[in-house]
Amino acid sequence: MSGWIKDTAADGTCVRMKVWWPDRQGYTYSAKACEKGQVEHFDLGGRTNDEPPTAYLHTVG
Repeated sequence: MSGWIKDTAADGTCVRMKVWWPDRQGYTYSAKACEKGQVEHFDLGGRTNDEPPTAYLHTVG
């Protein structure tokens, strides 16, 4: 799973991607974007043969 995230608010929180991998029974996380306008690109792993991963846009204080 790959892509990018962008922090769009000057509110003191960060954003990052949180991905659940069912076949690994675990999460992976992207780097944080923490300032308004900051963009972070991510590549969080390969394919899965079972259930597809689930991605969340996650805020971090």
